[in-house]
Amino acid sequence: MEFSKEIFKTYDIRGLLEEVTEEVAYAIGVGVVTKLKAKNVVIGRDVRKTSPELLKAVIKGVTDMGGNVLDLGLTNTSVWNYATSFTEGVDLGIMITASHNPAEYNGIKVNLSSGQSVSGDELWELVQDLNESQADEKGSVQELDIIDKYIDACVEGIDLGDLSKIKIVFDYGNGMGAVSLQPLIKKLGIDVIELYPEFDATFPNHGADPSVEANLLDLKRSVVENGADFGAAFDGDLDRVMLVDNKGNAISGDIFLALLAKDILKHDPEKGVAVTVNMGWAVREAIVEAGGKVIESPVGRSSVPKAAMENDGILGGEVSGHFMFKDFAFRESVEHALVRMLSVYKGSGKTMSDLVEPMRKYANSGEVNVEVGNKDEIINRVLEKYKDQASEVSKLDGIKLIFDHDWWFILRASNTEPVLRLTVEAKTKEVMDEKVAEITALMK
Repeated sequence: MEFSKEIFKTYDIRGLLEEVTEEVAYAIGVGVVTKLKAKNVVIGRDVRKTSPELLKAVIKGVTDMGGNVLDLGLTNTSVWNYATSFTEGVDLGIMITASHNPAEYNGIKVNLSSGQSVSGDELWELVQDLNESQADEKGSVQELDIIDKYIDACVEGIDLGDLSKIKIVFDYGNGMGAVSLQPLIKKLGIDVIELYPEFDATFPNHGADPSVEANLLDLKRSVVENGADFGAAFDGDLDRVMLVDNKGNAISGDIFLALLAKDILKHDPEKGVAVTVNMGWAVREAIVEAGGKVIESPVGRSSVPKAAMENDGILGGEVSGHFMFKDFAFRESVEHALVRMLSVYKGSGKTMSDLVEPMRKYANSGEVNVEVGNKDEIINRVLEKYKDQASEVSKLDGIKLIFDHDWWFILRASNTEPVLRLTVEAKTKEVMDEKVAEITALMK
C-alpha cells in the first residue's frame, strides 16, 4: 500500500477525512502486530464521521495478524491512556481521533503500554513494506469497560472533603469529555453546570481547542452569570483542559501546572516537574519554592513525558493544557488534573481568582503566530539581532533568549504550517508589548 507521508505528523497521524483512510488504519493494525510484536491491543474511537469505519479497519488489521483487541468503543483519550497502561497484558493502544481539529479531519494515535507515544515518523516506518500474510488463527475481540476503575484511580488518595457547596461550569464543546467526566461528577457529588455535553464532531457551538480564547467566551459568560467557583473547558478528545476563574478570566496552562506542582511536591519533594520552554517564570519559581526541580522540555505530547521519565520527574505539562502524571504513566489524565485542582482550591479557602493572582505577576503575550516564508532564515535573523544582548540562549526548541530577569522570548517553528510561534514575557506589560512589536516587525 502507498500512503501520503503528509498525514504522518510529529506526534501521530492527522489529516483530512479523505486522507486518513481505512487502508491507513488497516496498515497500522497490521504494523503494530507484525513489527511491534503487539499481542494485545486496546482500541478506542471518537465520534467523528469516519471513526467507526477506521476503528473496524484497525481491528481487522490487528486480528488478521493474530493479535487480540480490547475494544473501548466510543471513548476519549484520557480513558484510552489509562486503559492502555493499566490493563493487564496490554502491549499498546490505538486511538482514532483528530483531537481538537475541525470536523473535516481525523487521525490515529498510538501509545505503548509504558506510556511512550509512537511518533509520526515511527508510524510511517510501521506501514512500509508490510507483510500482510494473515495468521493461521485470527485474534479475538472483547469489549472493555474500564470507566469505573479509571474514575476510582483518579480520586484515590486525595482528600476532597465536602464538595457540596462548590459550583463549577464544564464546557465539553461537544467533544468526548462526557464519557468520563459525567461519571466523575456523580462520584464527587459536585454541582456542575454543563455546556454542550452532546457528542457532535461538527462542533456547532465553538471550536474544539480550549487554548483559543474565542472558544472560552461561553464558558466565561456562564461562570460569571451563575456565580460559579470556576469553569473548565475541554478539547475534542479530552486530553486537554483549560480553566477560567470566578471572574471569567482564563488561567494559563503554566499557572495550572504550578498549582498542581505545589500540591504534589508537598507529598513528594525534591522530584522534578517537566515544563516546556515556552512556559513563564512563575511556574518555575513555584516549583523551586516547593522544593522541586525544574526539568526543561521541548513542546510536545511526546517530549514532556520523555523529559520527565528521564529526569526523576513526577509531573509534566504544557501551556496548551496537557497535564501528565507519573501515577498515570506520564500520560494525560484530565479527570485526575481536575480532582487535584479541586483539592487545592478547596484547601486554600480562597476564591479561584485570589488563588492564582500571585502567579500573574509577569506580563505574557501568549502565543503569537506569524506567517512567514523561510522559517529557518527568519529564526536566524532574529537570533543574530538579539544573541549578544541576551544573558542566556537556548536552542532546545527553536530559540529562547533570556535578558536577565527583565524579559525573555521564544521563537519556534510550527511542524505543520508556514508559521513561527512567538511568546514574550516581561516584568511589565509595556516592555512586553514593545518587544512583541519589535520582534514581529523584524520577522516581516
